[in-house]
Amino acid sequence: MGRDGVRRLLIWAGALILSATAIVAGCRARKPEPNVPAAQALLLLNRHYVLAIGVYHQEPEPPEVRIVALADRPRTIASFEGYYPALWSPDGQWLAYEAPDSSGWNQLWVCAPDGSRARMVTDVTDEDSRTGKPLTWGREGALYYTVLRYQGSGHREQLWRVNLGSGERERLVDLPRWALTDSLTASPQGGLLAFEVVQNLPRSGRDIWTVTPGGTNMHAITRGPYAYWHCAWSADGAWLYCISDALTEARNYAQYARRLPSVERMPATESESTETGRKIAALQERFDYREGVYRMRPDGTRRELLVRGQRTIQAAAVSSSGAIAYADDKDAVFLVEKAGRPRRVIASGFWLPGRLSWSADGRLLAMDCWSPPGSGGMGVAVLDPKTGTQTMVARYTKTEAPQWHDWRPTLPGEGAYSAISTTR
Repeated sequence: MGRDGVRRLLIWAGALILSATAIVAGCRARKPEPNVPAAQALLLLNRHYVLAIGVYHQEPEPPEVRIVALADRPRTIASFEGYYPALWSPDGQWLAYEAPDSSGWNQLWVCAPDGSRARMVTDVTDEDSRTGKPLTWGREGALYYTVLRYQGSGHREQLWRVNLGSGERERLVDLPRWALTDSLTASPQGGLLAFEVVQNLPRSGRDIWTVTPGGTNMHAITRGPYAYWHCAWSADGAWLYCISDALTEARNYAQYARRLPSVERMPATESESTETGRKIAALQERFDYREGVYRMRPDGTRRELLVRGQRTIQAAAVSSSGAIAYADDKDAVFLVEKAGRPRRVIASGFWLPGRLSWSADGRLLAMDCWSPPGSGGMGVAVLDPKTGTQTMVARYTKTEAPQWHDWRPTLPGEGAYSAISTTR
């Protein structure tokens, strides 16, 4: 329960308290069309580097997606209303994100790298449905996403695909009943989609499933009692990386899972979140709870432990070369350059480090963080593991919170970006 306990309850609750209404605005909050100049997003550019960043605001401000340049200093390129996650297409030509249409229904949109040419690519208007958060890009302009349909007192998610070229939308398969999905991700070669399935909360029911892009052969490649989450593909598609608490001794794990406080709803206040986090941390200490970073074949075989023995791992990311960066519960970020090699600290002093992600070339590491040194707030830091340089590329006020970021792929022969005006 490390990540979905302490981090999920503390980071998510803190951020969601800033914008509770914005998060549930999925269906009928009347807002204007998010034509990009009027919306709010931040892009980060340095030579070929681009980051899309999701930010939550305190009400009544809507959440935003940002695009910022990392030249001599961070520079806002475009800004528009949108919900996380915002994801770049494999060719770097489109950014996908969620935002309301003119009637207030949340839909998926895409826009160009400078924030222009925004267009809606879904049309979900059923009172009992909404577009789901998990989404991923496939090959040749295919965008995969989930639609959550409420059925009585329960729900069921469906996997859909939209082709950007033709605009054709296709329902592929119904996902496991009464489950919620997370971290939908397509293999680099496009042959499989992997995603997490949470059968119930707390996280004792969290497993990794795969399905073909056509919606066939859907099955679980991990099956309890331990939990597996944060799945990500290796650059060649031969491995799936994930975090798991399978290091915990089985008898201890069973007792730990039985005593976990319920997290079926998000804490309503910061103090409630903090108290729940303390209870979980005490249980982890009592039952010697441990998390590690694993990799496995896409069929679930040949499971290998790569990072061992951390109490909790708040976030992890694997680079194109196989280097693993991860954040622990002691406010430090570590790097393991290859499996079996010793870890080294590449950043410290960040309170509750959030999402980690590598640039496409594996040279830079971006991190959502709270209260970084000297900032007095929250922001996004970019780390250079070779030099140890830490640069805050986006700083937020007390009424803002980072929620997501994604590096734009570097394209062959691509030149530097210049600032583009997005004012009306």
